[in-house]
Amino acid sequence: MRRLPALWVMGLANGTLGFASGIMNFVMPQLMASVHVPEPKIALITAIAVSPNFWFVLFGPILDVRFSRRWYATLTAALSGAAAATAVLSLHHLIVLQIAMVVCNAAAMLSSSALGGWLSNIVPDEQKNPLSKWMNIALVSGTGLIVGLGGELVRGLGVVPAGLVLGALIFVPTVAFLLIPAPGPDRRLAGVPGHQRRRSPAARRGRKGDRRLPDRRRRERERAAAAVGRLVCRVDARDGRR
Repeated sequence: MRRLPALWVMGLANGTLGFASGIMNFVMPQLMASVHVPEPKIALITAIAVSPNFWFVLFGPILDVRFSRRWYATLTAALSGAAAATAVLSLHHLIVLQIAMVVCNAAAMLSSSALGGWLSNIVPDEQKNPLSKWMNIALVSGTGLIVGLGGELVRGLGVVPAGLVLGALIFVPTVAFLLIPAPGPDRRLAGVPGHQRRRSPAARRGRKGDRRLPDRRRRERERAAAAVGRLVCRVDARDGRR
């Protein structure tokens, strides 16, 4: 396995979640207010957008199916960035905006979850606490950076360019994935269909042995019964002589 990069590099890869949270929870309400969306509507849309905080864990087991965690972390980060750009560009289409905000938050959380599971498999136990601190730093600092930068981007670039830039920013932290090794156990999470898996010779011998086991037990019982029968015959013969 390749040498691990610095802990801060791996931890800051969690910036995807920080950027997505900052855009969805702070920048988007301001942008909706700028196009005169009523405040109660803004509050409702934002509340629904943060709902993945509670239910995204239901999709967590998907991260262990078929593909590696690195693959899932990258894919969901890209999905989160695309959804963020869609949300910014849909200020006048509130249904599309609502769906995009929910997808952005959920995908970012799944990306962070996949990243955490991946790193936990390759980082020594004594370094996991510092790594967790760096991941939290990435979350908080990413959110703060976007809160301060998002509005300025929209005012300086316009809605369309700013939406594309904000979406790209969410994906930028995945560049660090190129430096982080994905060991064998991580790749083996990419499960192969059962009928295509190769069993080791020992496993095949074990399965054959399992099939032969009932026959062996039956023969052993027959031999034991025959031995007991012979013993009884000998005892009877001795008693007859007496």
